Amino acid sequence: MSYIATGNICDVLIHRLSKNDKATLKKYCDNSFKISKEHLLVSKQIPEIDPNILKYNSDKLIDYYEGAKSLYEILKISPAQASDQRLWTFLTHNVFSDYMVKLRPINEKTTGAYIIEHYFCKGAKSLVYNDIALLWWLFYLTDDELNKNDRYHLTKEVFSMRDYTRHLFSGKQGRSKEFRNGLIEYVIENPKTFASRKAEKVRFIMVKMNSISGSSLLSCYTKNEIKNLIKNFKDEIELV
Repeated sequence: MSYIATGNICDVLIHRLSKNDKATLKKYCDNSFKISKEHLLVSKQIPEIDPNILKYNSDKLIDYYEGAKSLYEILKISPAQASDQRLWTFLTHNVFSDYMVKLRPINEKTTGAYIIEHYFCKGAKSLVYNDIALLWWLFYLTDDELNKNDRYHLTKEVFSMRDYTRHLFSGKQGRSKEFRNGLIEYVIENPKTFASRKAEKVRFIMVKMNSISGSSLLSCYTKNEIKNLIKNFKDEIELV
């Protein structure tokens, strides 16, 4: 049994931060932003989570793969529950506050907008910017349960490069499971092509696929059809 933040405290803090309220910003700057119990709700659906599963050691996403895996397997919740900003606000402010202040340090020059982006979840798009929600959602969106050998083979690739979170999962095309799995599998199956300049090449694929989407409804394509589309401009990818 654990807690979630109240909706009211989320709204109040977001409002104050959006106005760059000095007193509120100072609390974050002083690392005294943990939400007190009076502003927390007991949640029987959320288990108690050990804060030590996430310890800051670098800015590389891959270094948190194992911790994110533990979080995902402990936090057995539905997508609806995982869209609740009250959960992620509690986790960033209370459970993983030590991790957050090192990953997203706050000082006198930090704006309220920056804090809102990384410590809260105002809407669906914010789920890939809240640094704890992101870890859970990357596993959920790439969990290949039908793969008996390694259900997380796609997830490992995604954690290899933060660019995926910016250009694949934050875009409209990335909402399609077939699209994102097809693209990720194509990268995995062509290691020589992506041995160098992988970020630039994935961005190029996204640009090409977005141009194709103007005349084709890519969300209706199967994973293999997506991979075949990418193969059509393989030579162009090689030149990036």
